[in-house]
Amino acid sequence: MKKIFILIITLFVAFVFLIKPTSANSERAGITITDGSNLNIRVNASLSASVIAKIPDNTYVDIIGEKGSFYYVNYKNVKGYSSKEYIKEKNLRLATTLDNLNIRSSPSTSAKILDVAPKGSTLKIISSDTYWSKVIYNGYTGYAYNNYLKSQATNVIKLNTYDFKQYDSRWASVKITPTKTIKQIGCLTTAMAICESYRLGTTLTPDQMVKRLSYTSSGDMYWPSNYKTSTSSSYLSTIYDNLKKGIPTIVGVKNSNGSHFVVVNGNTNGKLTPSSFTINDPGYATNKTLADLFKSYPTFYKIAYYSK
Repeated sequence: MKKIFILIITLFVAFVFLIKPTSANSERAGITITDGSNLNIRVNASLSASVIAKIPDNTYVDIIGEKGSFYYVNYKNVKGYSSKEYIKEKNLRLATTLDNLNIRSSPSTSAKILDVAPKGSTLKIISSDTYWSKVIYNGYTGYAYNNYLKSQATNVIKLNTYDFKQYDSRWASVKITPTKTIKQIGCLTTAMAICESYRLGTTLTPDQMVKRLSYTSSGDMYWPSNYKTSTSSSYLSTIYDNLKKGIPTIVGVKNSNGSHFVVVNGNTNGKLTPSSFTINDPGYATNKTLADLFKSYPTFYKIAYYSK
């Protein structure tokens, strides 16, 4: 009985750990362009994967991630993969619900209720008039009453990346070289796990990344071919442009003792200042922004990010 209980707990934890990351407070949405045909939503990012739903032409969908040539979308609360070729991406402004709010099929209090957005929910705004806004919520396109909406700052960006730590006991002792572990030299490997998990819409832990990456004998990582690197002094502008595209950026920094790598996953106010950029730091839980990072690693080294 004890063994069965442990197995159930293990399977539950594994299930939670494999949940796909999505973008929080993301303005990303898209509209289907299929010349009158329906667009398939598939269970995986492959044209041979099973079809789980169909989206009509000229229809809005939530874009909550991407994998290769597919967007990970939400249409009427059905989540799956659709070809980027037939979706035109839109960046929409956001609003927060001030109370539980009905999402209706047309701009009328007597119209059918498609869904209910709880107080504090984020809606994507397609258009607005005096009384109503056309919105996207949970993959539904409908109408919300303006009196219960509060506009969000459109320049706030936050990508929901994993916050892996290189010192996590689940992989801290895994070796990158015969003598060096992830805990000792694995900040870049951990940063890669964060970025690749987000890019692929799955979970790749640092110990799994060790198996996927190549290293020199001293433990320096060879960059994968789909990653671009830059040492330009205008790196903050590049990072911000990447965030607007939904791409996290790895930042390398140095001090007198060596180098360190983190992942930039957001910007709080649209400003190109270190204090405005939020980070996942594989080595230090207390570092929340680039400004925090630069206190102990004052020298910028390079940035790296994947290309689509």
